[in-house]
Amino acid sequence: MGPIHVRTILAFLPVSMAIAGCSVSLTPEETVCEMSLTKAPASGISSLDLFYYNDDTESRLDSYQRFTDVGTQVLGASRNGKKSVVAITNLREDRYSWSDISSLPSLEKVVARLDEDSPSEPVMSASAHIDAGRQSSCSMVFRPVMSEVILRSIRCDFSSRSYHDAQLEDIEVYLTNVCTAWPVLKDTLAHSSDYVNVGRADSTTMSKMAHPEYIYSHPGTKVGSATVRPDLHFFCYPNVEKEESLGSPFTRLVIEGTLEGKRYYYPVNVNRRSDAKGVERNCVYILDMVLTRRGTTDPDTAVDTETAQITVSVVDWNDKGKQYVSY
Repeated sequence: MGPIHVRTILAFLPVSMAIAGCSVSLTPEETVCEMSLTKAPASGISSLDLFYYNDDTESRLDSYQRFTDVGTQVLGASRNGKKSVVAITNLREDRYSWSDISSLPSLEKVVARLDEDSPSEPVMSASAHIDAGRQSSCSMVFRPVMSEVILRSIRCDFSSRSYHDAQLEDIEVYLTNVCTAWPVLKDTLAHSSDYVNVGRADSTTMSKMAHPEYIYSHPGTKVGSATVRPDLHFFCYPNVEKEESLGSPFTRLVIEGTLEGKRYYYPVNVNRRSDAKGVERNCVYILDMVLTRRGTTDPDTAVDTETAQITVSVVDWNDKGKQYVSY
């Protein structure tokens, strides 16, 4: 998915015109913005919500439009003056309440929900500041709320163990401590209490999800000394808690399988090595793993470097179409 650039050209237009299928009347103090959208062909947009807020201490709503037929151009109207412009795509809301959108601080509290989101039409947001009626153009880049965790390759290297020929059988792969709700406009630290698969795979909770495949897969593959490339894709929302606690667990990728008749786990903290911040929005985490000994008997205790060698590649969601070479 490429970045979606929005160029806003401000110009006075006739007093009455159609915007998103609706007739609006403009006073001489109002401006219509012609927005030219450039996006990658695979970037789906089913809806686009456009908000103009007064760029002052109260940040009150000036205008709001929803577009459900988004091509290469849309038109949005606001009154003249300095504005904060916010655009949100694909949020699964039929309508916002006035309390949700009456001010910019109110909109900042609106959350996206993972089970209603879609990798092909992700919830995204973008913002800009304009001087409506004076400024000739501006650009905004949309960024998805969700991130992706990919298990690209896995193999076993038990060559120094007494069980050197053993294989990990009937594997399951899943995310634990998955954040499922996140403020649409937030980039920085925000605490969330909405987690699923806390500590382990929760079959009861996943059975109620519309998209359990976002966080769980049961390929049943055998893994031995030869590299297996399952290319499993999982999706989650940010988890950037600075310290792990009962109320703020780190998101993990867990490989579970049977080794010599016993079930073992290989939990990996996602993006927590050295000074990494954890799961951030708009990122893709690509893992290649070499298992070097028996795993843990607990799916919520992260493995150490003696148990698994892990290589992690991190790219922006916008760069996910690139080719990656296994190593």
